[in-house]
This record gives sequence, structure tokens and C-alpha cells, in this order.
Amino acid sequence: MDKLTIQRAIPEHADVLSQLAYSSKKSWNYPSEWMELWKEDLIISETEIKINPTFILLHSDEIIGFCSLEKSGSVLEINHMWIAPEYKRKGLGQMLIIHALKDTISPEIMEIKVLSDPNAVSFYQKLGFKTISWENSLPEGRKLPYMMILPSALKKKINQNN
Repeated sequence: MDKLTIQRAIPEHADVLSQLAYSSKKSWNYPSEWMELWKEDLIISETEIKINPTFILLHSDEIIGFCSLEKSGSVLEINHMWIAPEYKRKGLGQMLIIHALKDTISPEIMEIKVLSDPNAVSFYQKLGFKTISWENSLPEGRKLPYMMILPSALKKKINQNN
């Protein structure tokens, strides 16, 4: 795929990123009632982009994916990782997340964590993430895997794939 670039998001991208998150989640064919429950969680604010390292994947000038990270002490949390539905399963998500993590990991980071959608578990497992617990979600009774990897294990996995 030609003309792919990754760069930092700017606050003005907030609406486009929110729409992308929603359409990507919707592509997993969740019921509309569930999508309504999650709608607020899929809104990316200008403040979030200002505060958290957020990277966009561009195909030509179109934003086709993004990854937002949050540092808290020694933990780096993946808050959002979305690829436009028509670009999924092409290796672009892995390219984006590896770029974002490489750019953001610093010596004080001891763990990288993500609360994953069940449909994204295999994506994170391919990178070496392991499920460490299960978190309650909506609708009631739904649980999400909380996954983790150590930076050293991620670097090893990245080097194996290069």
C-alpha cells in the first residue's frame, strides 16, 4: 500500500478519530443497543489528544487508523487502537501500534497494558500480550480481557518479526 505515513494527532482531529473509532467498533457487527452503550467511550476529545500521545495512520491524506496511549507512573496504557474497517487485516494495525509504542516507551515504563475488545484479543496476542484479568463491561455480564506485556518482551517480539 503506497503513501502510508504515521504522525502525531492534533486536537483538530478529535471528531474524525471519534467517527473512526465508532465505525471500526461497529464493523464487528455489535447490536445497535450495545453500540449506544459504548458511544461515549468512543469519543476522542481534543483534551485527550493534547494530554496523551496519539498517533494517526494516513493513507495519502485520509486518516485510516489511530492509537492513543496514556502514561501513568511505570505503566503505559493503550486507550484506543482503531483501524478503518476497509483497512483491517492488512498488517496496518501492527505497524501503527509498534510505531506508537516505540515512540512512547521510556526507561521508566515497566508494563504495557490494554483493556481489549474480545474481537481484538488475537491482534494483541500476536504482539505477545497476555490476559492478566477480566473486567466488567456493558451490557451487564459482558467481560473484557485486561492484557499486559513487558517492554522487553515486546521489543523481543518486534525484533523477531523484522
